[in-house]
Amino acid sequence: MENENQGFKQIVAQQQDIEYRSFCFGIFKTLYYKPTNSRLKFYEKYYAPSLYNDLLGLLSMSEEAIIKHAEKNGCYEERLNGNLLVELCLSADHQVAAILLSQYKGLKYHPISDVRVFTSHSAEAIAKLFVK
Repeated sequence: MENENQGFKQIVAQQQDIEYRSFCFGIFKTLYYKPTNSRLKFYEKYYAPSLYNDLLGLLSMSEEAIIKHAEKNGCYEERLNGNLLVELCLSADHQVAAILLSQYKGLKYHPISDVRVFTSHSAEAIAKLFVK
């Protein structure tokens, strides 16, 4: 697994096609997906333990399988204070997505997957699965 001490946003920011842009004289910084010039938005989604196998399995699927899975199943149902945390980064145009799955243990969430990055149709599928 990638460095647990490094935050999800920092891992995403290190991806090849992602860049920080400053505005208001450098006071604010925002991440963008360079190929489409689209701003990135970060989400934290919580899910019930019953989705453990589904969510972990999703991250091991091929991109084609994820697209089919999204068409068949639709959006996962969120739970407040769920045992599973999905950290999601999604561009405004849904052409890039990054996801990290964590589980609550010992009073905090611990990553149980590596960060996985999706582009194009697979990123759109991730958006269908996690954003209503």
